[in-house]
Amino acid sequence: MKVKLEGISETLLIPLWAKAVENDQATPLLRDDKALEILQSIDYDFGKFNKGWISQTAIVIRSIILDQLTKDFITKHKNTLVINIGAGLDTRYERLENRDVMWIDLDLEPPIQLRRRFFSEHDRYKMIAQSVFDYSWINTIDKRDKSVLFIIEGVLMYFTDKQVKELIVTLSHTFPSAEMLFEMITPDLVSRSKYHDTVKHTGASFKWGIRNGSDIEKLSNNIEWVNDYNYFDYHRDRWRWLGLLSHIPFFKNRFQNRIVHIKFKGSEKRSPV
Repeated sequence: MKVKLEGISETLLIPLWAKAVENDQATPLLRDDKALEILQSIDYDFGKFNKGWISQTAIVIRSIILDQLTKDFITKHKNTLVINIGAGLDTRYERLENRDVMWIDLDLEPPIQLRRRFFSEHDRYKMIAQSVFDYSWINTIDKRDKSVLFIIEGVLMYFTDKQVKELIVTLSHTFPSAEMLFEMITPDLVSRSKYHDTVKHTGASFKWGIRNGSDIEKLSNNIEWVNDYNYFDYHRDRWRWLGLLSHIPFFKNRFQNRIVHIKFKGSEKRSPV
């Protein structure tokens, strides 16, 4: 199947590749047979990512962290609704195998069209083909009596500070008591976008980063920071020489991505900020 994606949408093929090739490791940190199945059916030059071992390692560890945090949320809450923003070809719903959860994958039209070739909707799983910044999608979701978890993985760094602020603040008001897991990068990594080992092979570039996950609280009084999860703290043996540098706090805190966990304290608000 020939695939043509442009700009940010093309980056969805990077995590697909990263999780698929992890199956070839002697002792895989994560097994994702669905990702491998999809990769093998797509006509695309994945070989250009072959030297991107740093990204590959980070994406697999990112997936492990998010899988566990998502499981934790589902265990603690009843009537869970997970909204996966910028879903691409993510396979988390398949991996978690929890059919008691309501799950929505949201992305632009081209990624969702591609996604529909490999995944089928049913009563607990839906796909929405729409820009996350077109807030009309919010009105299509029945969130009554739901415990809502947002996942935003490998997405926010491609948008401006204004766009990210608007999105998070809007969600904090329209989904009171919801929680969010999002990936952040630092300003140091934003400035090195053109040198990134995999993103440089696409038409995308980084625009947004923050120094610490707790900085997100500055956006609104409706936001409560819970925790940061630095990728260097996991599976240090896979980081090669970077594993040594990760023991230096200056390096660890400036040159590695993190998953940030936040909670919303807001109330209903009809219109975006």
